[in-house]
Amino acid sequence: MRVSDAEGAVAYVTPDVPHRLEIDVVPSSATPALWLVIDAIFSDESVRIVDTEVPDSSVHPGLTYTFGTTITFPSEAFSGKDLMIKLKLSHANGDLVETCSILQIHVNY
Repeated sequence: MRVSDAEGAVAYVTPDVPHRLEIDVVPSSATPALWLVIDAIFSDESVRIVDTEVPDSSVHPGLTYTFGTTITFPSEAFSGKDLMIKLKLSHANGDLVETCSILQIHVNY
């Protein structure tokens, strides 16, 4: 998983600016659609920020696909905070999780 304009073990992001979050996946089986769930975890709390079907996400096994979404970290909620972003990409019918990933984020002031 990666965030646009961020490198390294911790992704430093600017608040109130849209950032592209992307993940590469090689599916284990075919499905007509994928479901994306992204949670922000901070201060022992989890906040769901994305929970949706991925548009145009029909996949076949063994091929590499890149999926992503744009997220913005509001300064009033996240400025100066460290948080974890947890991503889960699964078949839309819920029968198989294709990948899970966690990324550490620091939202600048």
